[in-house]
Amino acid sequence: MLEMQPRSARKWCVGLLIVAFATAPVAALATELFNANLSFETRDQSMWGSGGAFIFDYKQEFLTPSIGTGSIFINPGPVTASGITVDPRFAFSAAGQMGVAPGFYINSGSVDANLDYGIGIGTASPVKSGEFFRLQGSSALLASSRLTSKSPTVETYLDGILRMSVNDYYEAKVSGGDFFNGIKNGTYTAQRDASHGGPRVNVDARKELFGFNSGGSGRLVWKGADIGGVGDVIKVGNPLAPAAVFTIGDWRIDAAGGVDAGALKAQGQTTLLTTLIDVDAAVVGPALGPSIAVNLGPNIHVDAGYDVVDFDTTLTTGYRQEFVLAPALSLTLHFSQDVLVKDAAGNVTRTDTVSAESLDTIPQIALLGGSVDVTPVFTVDADLNNKTDLSFNLLLQYKALAGHIKLDFDSLFYSNTIYNAGFGPLRTWDSNIDPLELGVYDQTFALGGFDSVAGTTFTVSAVPEPTSWLLVLAGLALVASRARGATLRRTLFAHREKAPRFSGPGSPRNAPAAPFL
Repeated sequence: MLEMQPRSARKWCVGLLIVAFATAPVAALATELFNANLSFETRDQSMWGSGGAFIFDYKQEFLTPSIGTGSIFINPGPVTASGITVDPRFAFSAAGQMGVAPGFYINSGSVDANLDYGIGIGTASPVKSGEFFRLQGSSALLASSRLTSKSPTVETYLDGILRMSVNDYYEAKVSGGDFFNGIKNGTYTAQRDASHGGPRVNVDARKELFGFNSGGSGRLVWKGADIGGVGDVIKVGNPLAPAAVFTIGDWRIDAAGGVDAGALKAQGQTTLLTTLIDVDAAVVGPALGPSIAVNLGPNIHVDAGYDVVDFDTTLTTGYRQEFVLAPALSLTLHFSQDVLVKDAAGNVTRTDTVSAESLDTIPQIALLGGSVDVTPVFTVDADLNNKTDLSFNLLLQYKALAGHIKLDFDSLFYSNTIYNAGFGPLRTWDSNIDPLELGVYDQTFALGGFDSVAGTTFTVSAVPEPTSWLLVLAGLALVASRARGATLRRTLFAHREKAPRFSGPGSPRNAPAAPFL
C-alpha cells in the first residue's frame, strides 16, 4: 500500500479544498437590468360605468355675408395758387358682418387619471445558459399620481356678433411749379390701411344674449344682464321679517386627490341649497321679531331690530362624491430569441413572449444561448369605485328677548360706525340634528383608456464565472501534479523491489568489470 509523506498529504488536502471551494454554491447577488419612471394616463372616462363619458361640445359662428358701402368719393375740384394746381379727392369705404355664435356643452360626469410608476427589474447573479432563473420585478406608485373628476354639467350660450371697419383714402394730383413734397407734376396718394396704421374704425364686438352656466359660471344671463344663479339669496315673506330665506348652492363638484395606501383617492362635496325658515315669522308675522334698515341721508345708514321670540330652522342639502382608483400593473416580455419558460405546474415551453399579471409573478426562464435582448411592455388595469351621497343637515335655534341697533356713516372720504349696540338674548337654545345621508350611487367598475407603455430594451446574459473556474483548474492541476509525483515514486520503488538484495563476493555489486572490447 502506498504510504504518503506528511508533506504530500498536506498538498493533496489543499488541492481538494480548492476544488471543493470553487465548486461550492455562490451567494446570489441582485443585478439591476431595468429601472425607469413610466406614466399612464386616461382622459374623459365615465364616472358611472366602464367606457368613455358622454361629452358633447358644440361651438359655431354664423355670420352674414360681408356688407360694404364700397368707396364713396368726394372731389371738391382743383385749387390753383402761385402757379401750382392741386386737384384733391377723398374716398371712404365701410364693410362689416353681423351674426350669432351659439355654444352648447354637456358632460355626463368624467374622470381623469395620471399614474406615475417607479419600476425596476433585476435577476440573480450569475445566470447560466440552460438553467432556469427568475426575473425579479418591483413597482411603486409615485406621489405625483393624480385623480380628478368633472361633475355632470350643462353649459349653453348665444352670443351676438358685430364686425365693422371704416377706411379712408386721400389723393391729390399736382401740376405746375417745380416740386411739391418731392413730386413734380405728379400724384400724391395717402391711404389708411394695414401699412399706414390700420383702418380708421375697427369694431369687433360680441355680447352674450343668453347664457346658462356659460364657462362654468353657474349663472343665468339674459340680454347681457345677470339674472341669478349660484350664491343668490331669495327671501320669501314680509321684508321686515322674511319667513324663509333660500341660498342657492353649487351643484358642481370637481374632486381631486392623490396617492393614499397604494391607491388613488379623490373626494369633493358641495352645498346644493340652504333653507332658513323663521318659524315665528311664518306663524305670526314680523311682530315678534321685526327689523329695519333705512338710509337717513346720503351718508347715514341705520340697521335696527328686535326679537321677542325667534325660532329658526336651517336645512342644508349637500352633495358628496368619493372616488377610489385601485390600479394593477402587468407586463409582457418580448425576447429577441426563444427562451424556455417553466410555469407554476412545472411545464416547460419554448417561446419568445412571456406575460405576467404582476411584476412579482414572472415565471422562471432559461436562456438557450449566451444572451438575449428583452423589451418589456407595461399595462395598467384599474378599478374605480364611485360613491355618491346626498346629505341633509338640520339645525334648530331658539332665542328670546334680543335686539340690536347700528348707525353707520359712509362717505367718499371717511367711513365709520357711529353707534353699534345690542342686548340679549336672555335665553338661547340650539340643537344640531345628526345629518342624514342618502346613498345615491355606489358602484365599482373597470376604468379603461390607459395605453400600454414600452420600456427600454435590456439584455440578459449568461455570464461565466472566471474566478471559480480558475480555482477549479488550479485545484485540479495541483491534484494532478501530486498524482503524477506519486506515480513516479511508485515506479521507482517497484524497480528497486525487483533488483537483487544481496552483497558479497558473488554479488553484482562486487563483480569485476567487463573487459573493454
